[in-house]
Amino acid sequence: MHTVIEQDCISCEKCLPVCPVDCIDLLEIPQQFDPHQRSVDIRALADRRKARLFKEAEDQTQQFNQLKPAKDYFQDLLNLKKVL
Repeated sequence: MHTVIEQDCISCEKCLPVCPVDCIDLLEIPQQFDPHQRSVDIRALADRRKARLFKEAEDQTQQFNQLKPAKDYFQDLLNLKKVL
């Protein structure tokens, strides 16, 4: 992957040393930077990411709950063998 996934990025810089092709550059932040606003932005990004991950987990749980229990599959196989 040669891109940073912006919605997941919290600017922790952990990706820089492990990038295999050294293609990530940090840009200078303008002087009008407000550290408080930055922490608010990072918190908002983290909250958005948590919400997305929670939604994905809910979707996976819902899909799992819609699956037939294993005993039903085995019962179907037994019934199929009786018919054949």
